[in-house]
Amino acid sequence: MKREDLYLDSSRDKELLPKKYVTSDQVLAEKKLNCIIIQRYWRGVMARKRAKDIRMRNHQRDEVIRQEYELQQKLDRQKRDEDMNRRLHPKTEADFEILFNELEVWSRTEIAKINSSNKSVEEKQKAKLILLTEKTSSIQSIQKLKQAANKDLTSYLLDKAFQKMAEPVKWELSSGDVALVETPQTLRAKDLMLMYNELCQPVKNVENRLAILERVKSEAMEFNHDTSNKLIYQISKEMDLLSRNRPVASMKELRELINSYFKDLIRIPEFNPRVSDVLGNKHIVNEDNQD
Repeated sequence: MKREDLYLDSSRDKELLPKKYVTSDQVLAEKKLNCIIIQRYWRGVMARKRAKDIRMRNHQRDEVIRQEYELQQKLDRQKRDEDMNRRLHPKTEADFEILFNELEVWSRTEIAKINSSNKSVEEKQKAKLILLTEKTSSIQSIQKLKQAANKDLTSYLLDKAFQKMAEPVKWELSSGDVALVETPQTLRAKDLMLMYNELCQPVKNVENRLAILERVKSEAMEFNHDTSNKLIYQISKEMDLLSRNRPVASMKELRELINSYFKDLIRIPEFNPRVSDVLGNKHIVNEDNQD
């Protein structure tokens, strides 16, 4: 309201109109409604997060189950392959025991089938005779596999023994330390092992083959022994064949025989003094050259 005795600046005045009147109960009710809306959205967020976590846990559980299943399948396949390999290529006494046990179980089962059949006595006797023949053949096959496995094991043990012979001797010092010492015996064993390894290599060059044969022959000629004489004879035979340009593949058995004789020669203490140090009184028999 303007006054004559007072100047009032009304340039910034605004005209306000009253709004709808709201009681405190209405304000409280609106706040409660807003709280409910906020809670609804928040619970929705938490529910979606929980559902996502549950889906993630279920996915991880399914992934673990799948991986365990695949691992078990892989282990089962490996076990089946190992069992099959043990039957096809037996190596240990346990492998051969499994074969003999399975053969015995199969034989008893077949005999039981024959006895329970409606065949005549003569037919049963004939069937049992056929079964006995098959069983005998299977036993012979298993025995051949056993001999081959023993041969491989013997060769493996000999190779490990040769490596041991070529190792330096361990000497304990006064300080407690251990020194590795190359002796004339270990150097001799190492040289023989290198010659043997080179002798066993596939023939790729005739001149190199003749060189290693000549070297082995000269070593064998310095030692008067029945094994060295046999080795010299076989080496001379191969050198003669090579000089006649015979195919290398045709001398495979001859090379195997030379390798076997040289391996036997290395096992003789007088030729290789390290044999007594490594093997002592133990003797690994090489059955290849036994008559």
